[in-house]
Amino acid sequence: MSDLYAYTELSSVFDDISDELRDYLRDPASVSFLAGDKLYLGLYKPFNSVYIELSANTSETSLSIKYSNGATFSPLDVMDDSKGLSRSGFIKWDRNISDWAEQEVNGKSLYWIEIEFNADYDLACQGINIVFSSDYEMQIKNPFVMDYLARNDISFIRNHVAARNEIVQLLRNGGYIKMPTGSDDLFFNPLQDKKDITKWDLLDIDQIKEAATFKALASVFFNESRSNEDKAYSLYREYQGKFGQSFKLFYLSLDTNDDGKIDSNERLANNEITVVYE
Repeated sequence: MSDLYAYTELSSVFDDISDELRDYLRDPASVSFLAGDKLYLGLYKPFNSVYIELSANTSETSLSIKYSNGATFSPLDVMDDSKGLSRSGFIKWDRNISDWAEQEVNGKSLYWIEIEFNADYDLACQGINIVFSSDYEMQIKNPFVMDYLARNDISFIRNHVAARNEIVQLLRNGGYIKMPTGSDDLFFNPLQDKKDITKWDLLDIDQIKEAATFKALASVFFNESRSNEDKAYSLYREYQGKFGQSFKLFYLSLDTNDDGKIDSNERLANNEITVVYE
């Protein structure tokens, strides 16, 4: 599995809630944490951000966030846009932690982030995974976009997921792949050793945030349009065009050797992929 794992540790008892949390659009998770309980998030390689989509905004809670160093957990300096899980948002940290290492949690050896709750907290969560944009960025571009929220939805998370998936597919279509590294590079099997780019291979999602935001906006207004002559369709065309411009002009850091670290040769010019739209 190359996607995020999520374990709870409640009163020293572990539970795997990966399936509930890794997909924003399916089953939500509801967990009652007591002070001292923990949530673990793990991936097969180092990562530097997650996006938490809550089912509803709540009161801010106190968290202690740490990373695995192979033997224990050490304090981690984070940028917490969720404001202590009081709202949906990104939690980000430095990717190149010198001593971040795989560690076993509940029998699974991964690169782990440990979130300890310093007070009782009821988590109502749609998902914890990664997207490249958020409602906040959409509102910067269009202050009235929340007026177009679909009935029964509390956010545009489905549009952010769709934007993320299309961007990853465009990179795959453009020929970006992951290759093996090390002393045996010259002997790799080109049919077996190449791997597809995934959402976790974008080493700095801020590089793609602008494009992802425009793509999410484009999908909102495409779904809102009723003909190719109405205002919604015109906005779709405008935002899709801006998506194409933003996507083509940036330099992209891709984890082509799949080690989760930013290497000097992984800053690639993304200027050959053309976005086509009606």
